[in-house]
Amino acid sequence: MEKIALIQNPLDYIRLNMEEEIFLKCKGEREITGKLDAYDNHLNMILSNARETYKHSVVENDEECIKVTVVPLYDKKN
Repeated sequence: MEKIALIQNPLDYIRLNMEEEIFLKCKGEREITGKLDAYDNHLNMILSNARETYKHSVVENDEECIKVTVVPLYDKKN
């Protein structure tokens, strides 16, 4: 059976990505990637091996630059 046939509501898209690497775009130029371990109907999610990436402005030598920072988040131990 194809994945498209299994989609009945929007939360099914999330269910089909359980145990897969997902990408979340958040407010304030933040992005989170990690393996989806669990979620609920309120879209609270538990990710393992998660990494947060965010962009911020920095002024260097009178020029404004955009820097990207990648931060490893809590890693669930199996």
